[in-house]
Amino acid sequence: MKTRLWLNFGVILAVCSVSALVVGGVTLAPQSNEVSGTRWHDPTLLAGPDGQPRWKKYAPSVDEADQRCVVASPPAAEVKKCMDWVGRVVNPGVLPADLSSHLLALERWPKYGGEDVFVTWYVTGGRLIYIVEGNADMIVFTALLSEDALESAPDNDLEFAVCVAESVLASGALPHPEAEVHQSRSNIPGVTAGSWVAAALEISRKNAEGRLSVRGISSPTVWVVRFLTDRRFTRFQVIKAYPGSRFFGSRSVRRFHRPPAAPSGRHVPAPELVIPTVEPASEPEDEENE
Repeated sequence: MKTRLWLNFGVILAVCSVSALVVGGVTLAPQSNEVSGTRWHDPTLLAGPDGQPRWKKYAPSVDEADQRCVVASPPAAEVKKCMDWVGRVVNPGVLPADLSSHLLALERWPKYGGEDVFVTWYVTGGRLIYIVEGNADMIVFTALLSEDALESAPDNDLEFAVCVAESVLASGALPHPEAEVHQSRSNIPGVTAGSWVAAALEISRKNAEGRLSVRGISSPTVWVVRFLTDRRFTRFQVIKAYPGSRFFGSRSVRRFHRPPAAPSGRHVPAPELVIPTVEPASEPEDEENE
């Protein structure tokens, strides 16, 4: 008996129209690191070519509407977990040495299905890198800021996605030697979708509760990578796998546990936020094939 797992995720929508602001005590402004030449947190970078909104759809910025979500001092243990996953997923050649000091912790972020996540984005070496680290998966969005670099790229979109992955993702997130790169149906004009398996896992029903169990790993690892690309941008969704009978990370885990704000002595109504929301990402379903 073989088990196939289908993962369904909502489309992320967001709007960003600011270039510099302070959110929850965290300065969100175009910043430059004179040593590495890295530009951090410039919202205009996520607008895409000619200010088109497509990139914002897949890589939502953190703006003033997200103020109530920002955690100024996230737990050190969660920062470490995030950096451990970044090290597993992202090619060290595109990771600035001071990345951990530029992580934005967001509690119940509406632009990511209400999850607790870390977000950052920057430009280095002429390439935009955008990262969202959640408990169940990670998003690595990348784009070359010059079309000149595309002249020598493979013509086949699946080969192109793998070529980008080899530049941006760590070796553990690349296609498994025995796995194929599959093309998926895309409902987005001009965008190619696909996926590959990064780790060969033995998945079966073992326990009394009927939960899926996984063998072959003793520590968290990358399992499946999904991608979208229009050849200007490529967005990788990295599915995490954990050892044990419940090998997917829960999307409902509260990672930051902020204490409630102290009463101010007067009631200040919360501002009305108009934020495009998404359907929460569904838990994986399994389908058995004899």
